Amino acid sequence: MSNAKGVSVPRTRWVKSKDPHTPGAFLMRGGTQIGRVLYSDFTRTYSCFVGDSGAERWLGCAAEDITAAKRKVDDAVRADTERTEPAVWTFYSTGEAYGACQSREEIRDGDVLVVEREKVVGIAATWPFALTARFGDLHLTTRDLSTYENGKYAASLPVAEREAARMGVSLVRRLEGATAAILMQRNRHFGELLGSKAVADKREQTGWILAGTGGWVVVDIELHATSQGTWGPIALPNTPED
Repeated sequence: MSNAKGVSVPRTRWVKSKDPHTPGAFLMRGGTQIGRVLYSDFTRTYSCFVGDSGAERWLGCAAEDITAAKRKVDDAVRADTERTEPAVWTFYSTGEAYGACQSREEIRDGDVLVVEREKVVGIAATWPFALTARFGDLHLTTRDLSTYENGKYAASLPVAEREAARMGVSLVRRLEGATAAILMQRNRHFGELLGSKAVADKREQTGWILAGTGGWVVVDIELHATSQGTWGPIALPNTPED
């Protein structure tokens, strides 16, 4: 099969499952799975998925017959092919955005979440996270998104930056591992860097706490040290879960 320019394009076809324990069908492109439908004896419906066997995306509501299920997967694959960048989704609240990431099939990992009322810009994921200082009901992350999960979220950053600029807010500077290590080296008595975690106050990120083998240091979002100490019976700053 080839397109109008004569470039060979792998053929897409449905292949019936040969496993009697997993009735359904696989959508294949060349030799790679790009979708599938799976029948459930319990619900007597077909569940629909898009993606390869190692990174499937569930399409939510089930279909009552295999024809409808295949159509649903075909439409989702077509939409994936037509996308040129992560989508932008606007919500009234960060709570609404969080719930939508858990329940709406059309929102994909890496899509950009915008909540203008709360001045929050974030990224859709299993645990959606904010890129702005304010995060509301979203999570925070210390990951370097340009490389995290093999660059899965790299394309999201320019879209998020564009939306933040439109809203007149800034994205929080990413605390990369190398930068954190350098900050710890300036305070050698804290030892080697063990890890870092975002610090927040009233649902707004204020910086990070860097943990070393001998102590800890807190830096603000501009990477200026604000407090430090050695390990002992101390009360650490508020550090929300990633």
